[in-house]
Amino acid sequence: MFEIGLLVVLVGGLLFVYFKKEKKEPFDWSHLRFSLPGIKFPLRKSAKTVGHNLSDINYLKEGERLFREGRYEEAEGFYLKAVAEDADNSLGYGRLGVIYTHLGELNDAKEALETAVRLAPENGFYQNNLGLVLYQMGRYKEAVIYFENAVKLDEKNARRWANLGLAYQGMGEKERAKEAFQKALRLEPQNKKYQLYLQKLQEEK
Repeated sequence: MFEIGLLVVLVGGLLFVYFKKEKKEPFDWSHLRFSLPGIKFPLRKSAKTVGHNLSDINYLKEGERLFREGRYEEAEGFYLKAVAEDADNSLGYGRLGVIYTHLGELNDAKEALETAVRLAPENGFYQNNLGLVLYQMGRYKEAVIYFENAVKLDEKNARRWANLGLAYQGMGEKERAKEAFQKALRLEPQNKKYQLYLQKLQEEK
């Protein structure tokens, strides 16, 4: 499972991907729009085309391969197809949420992760990631709900405590933020990032 880090560093540069010519034309996803239960995902114009015979592809498996290689725009199409085939595929929705977050599509990320949470409420990764998206949107009160859920599902996860602290801090709840940061540091006392969070909080007037 993957959790989204709070600090996303965007590295500039151009990535050129060359595909070996095949006998069949690549399947063009750019004109498709999948309607899913309670949610619509238009495929972005910048999404990669998929040069495979799709009838022979395990969409989720192929999406996972591309996802793990960091090829998010290519993975997107396979996950969309996977959830179109299986509306209860929480992993597909969860991965789409991560992809859209990386690509800065926060509204789509929110909708995808809300669906993942609805399908698999006991999955702490989905709860945490939805909290992170809401945090990035400045919706701190809502983010707290999902971070609290994530913490309850894994109380020994320092990152989730730190995320909860940041959301409380965004709400102006300094004492609760302090408690959350302290719990994160008890679990990872050498983590300089968490030390800095607590230090900055204490310096606030």
